[in-house]
Amino acid sequence: MLRQFSDQYLDQLSKQTTVLILGDGKNNGHADDAQDILGQIRGLCDALYWLNPLPETRWGKKTV
Repeated sequence: MLRQFSDQYLDQLSKQTTVLILGDGKNNGHADDAQDILGQIRGLCDALYWLNPLPETRWGKKTV
């Protein structure tokens, strides 16, 4: 999801943009480049919020 967002919308972000992500933070076996992509998004926008329903101890855990 983050890779697709980056590919399609990164050039549309500005310091007037707020990005809101709703998700559980699992990579479901996909490449784990989320930290790099989030860093790019955060560097371009005014604010980045991630609403995650899972406890922090389960963030980034691989699911099968």
